[in-house]
Amino acid sequence: MKKTIIALILSIFSFTFIACDEKQEETINLEKYLSTYQSCLYVSQDENFNIYITTITQESPFLADGLIGEMKMESSINLKPKTGELLNHSYEYCLIGSNGQINGTLQKNKLGIAFKDTIKDFDSLGDIQKVTIKYSENEVSFMLSNVLENAIDYSKALELSYNHFKETVDLELANNSFNREIYIKLINNESENNYCYYISFLKTYKDFYSCTISLNGEYLNEHISTKQENSN
Repeated sequence: MKKTIIALILSIFSFTFIACDEKQEETINLEKYLSTYQSCLYVSQDENFNIYITTITQESPFLADGLIGEMKMESSINLKPKTGELLNHSYEYCLIGSNGQINGTLQKNKLGIAFKDTIKDFDSLGDIQKVTIKYSENEVSFMLSNVLENAIDYSKALELSYNHFKETVDLELANNSFNREIYIKLINNESENNYCYYISFLKTYKDFYSCTISLNGEYLNEHISTKQENSN
C-alpha cells in the first residue's frame, strides 16, 4: 500500500515538472517580431546645432507591411543645423571615446536639412565622450550625454508594452492573426529634451497600436489607429 502511495506521489510530481517545462516553452518571444530597435543614443546641442550619435538595428529596406525583412545594424553621427545658412557648409568630425577616436566627413541627407555619416567599428571606441565638428574656419566641441544611462533598455520597454497590450497581442497570436512587426525608437520633445520609448505593433501605417514608455519604465500613453479601433 505504501509503495502504491509513494508511486502515486512521484507520478504527480513528475507531471507537475513536465507541465512547468511545457509552460516555459510557451513563453512568448516577441523579439523575433522586431523590425526596428534603437539600442544607443548620445546627444548634445548648442545655439547652432543639434547633434546625436545612435545605433539602430532595422530591416533594410524598411517596409511597414507587418513582415520582418533582412535586418541591418547601423551606428551613425547626425548633425542638424538650426539655421539655413549653416546648410551651405562642409563638415568634418572627430568622435572621441575612452578607447580611441574616429574621424570622418558628414554628408547631407536626402532631404537636405541635416548631415550624417555611418560610423564603422563604433563599439571599438568604448565609452563615448565628445565630438569635435570642423567647418570653414570654425571648430566646435560637444560633450555628449548618454540618454540611456541608468535607463531601461529596448527589451524591457518591449516587455512593458506587451504587458499593456497583453490581451490584444495574446488574442492575435492565438488566432494566428498577429501579422505585425514591432518598431521601437527613442523620441523626444526637443524643447524639453525629454526622451521616452515609442513602441508600435505595426501591420500597416493605418493599422497599429502603440504606446510610449518612460526611460525609467513608466507607462505614459497609447495611440490606437482608427482601423484597429474599428476592428475591436
